[in-house]
Amino acid sequence: MNRKNSLIDAIFSLDPRIRFACITDQLGKRFKGHMRPGKASLNPGKDEQKLIMQTAVSLGISETWSKHFDSLRFSIFLHDKLTTFQFPLGNKILIVTSEPDTPLDTANKIEKLLRSSRNFALK
Repeated sequence: MNRKNSLIDAIFSLDPRIRFACITDQLGKRFKGHMRPGKASLNPGKDEQKLIMQTAVSLGISETWSKHFDSLRFSIFLHDKLTTFQFPLGNKILIVTSEPDTPLDTANKIEKLLRSSRNFALK
C-alpha cells in the first residue's frame, strides 16, 4: 500500500464522520486521497478542483500571519453541511472534510497522527 494512502486510511480511522481526505500542492493539484467509501460528494464534480484550489489559497493567506503568531498548525472552516480541516505539510496541504457534528478536537487528533507518523513528515 502507498505510504500516503495509508496516511489517508489512518485519518479515516480516527472518526467515522470524516468524509474526505486528500493531499494537494499549493495550486490545488491532488496527489493522493479520496472520498470515504460509501459517501457521496456534496459538491458538484465540476467545482471540485476550484474548491480545492480555493482551500489552498486560503491556507496561504493564513500562513502570512505566521510571522506575527508563529507557525500555522491547522485551520478549520465550519459550514452548515460540512467542516473542513486544513493542515500545512511543507509545500503540500492536507485537506480533510467531515460531517458538521464532528468534534473540533478531531483536528488535534489528525495533527497528532501527522506528528507521530513515520510515513509522512509535516515539513
